[in-house]
Amino acid sequence: MLLIRLVIIFSMVVLLTSCNLFEDKAEQEAIKRSEIKLYYKNACDKTNIEACIGFGKLQKEDGDKKSAKVLFKRICDAGYDDACASLAMTEFELENEAEARRIFTSACESGKMYGCGAMGSLEENRGREKEAQHYFKKACDGKNVDGCFKIGDQGTLVKERNKKEQECKNGALKTCIEVAVEEEKNGNSQTSIPLLLKACEGGEFKGCLLQATIEYRNGNLTVARIQYAKACEGGIKEACELQKNYFP
Repeated sequence: MLLIRLVIIFSMVVLLTSCNLFEDKAEQEAIKRSEIKLYYKNACDKTNIEACIGFGKLQKEDGDKKSAKVLFKRICDAGYDDACASLAMTEFELENEAEARRIFTSACESGKMYGCGAMGSLEENRGREKEAQHYFKKACDGKNVDGCFKIGDQGTLVKERNKKEQECKNGALKTCIEVAVEEEKNGNSQTSIPLLLKACEGGEFKGCLLQATIEYRNGNLTVARIQYAKACEGGIKEACELQKNYFP
């Protein structure tokens, strides 16, 4: 009987300890995130545009989309396309579709293909196939491969892209960077980052630099710091300067 009681007491102690560990871990992560947000805010206040975009994205992740919208608008009005794209998406998420469409349409008419592609997707989601095809064709004409895929154009642009992707798979790391840059222009960070990481790990340090910049903008401070350091060690002076400015 005594043994059973001891086992029960021990089990309760272990359970309580585990709960405390989980609480401590959650608290530590919250503190870390708070510190990262403060870092980005301070850097943004010093007119670091990449930090401003990163801070806005962190605000969105924390549910403060209205504050993120104000920040993105300020940077967009200063002429930064990444901020304009983020602003339009935030407007859409806040159910201000008319404003999102205005921003994307303005970008498209200014020759920025991310705007044409986004408008095509919005029209497609609305079931307006004719309008969607119009915007996808404009995107394709502007050398946006995704737009070409959407209208079924398997011409030279798509063939060149397929060739580059195959070369990247075969180990042509500079080509991986080229494909990644194209993907990033279209707002496809989920595709571009693995390609840049592959190039970086293979010794193409420009890939490290470009990945670091994207990670920094996306609020991934730790990864950005590591990749800037790799690029700097690989002899890219720009990376050394950014590392010095961003992580003094």
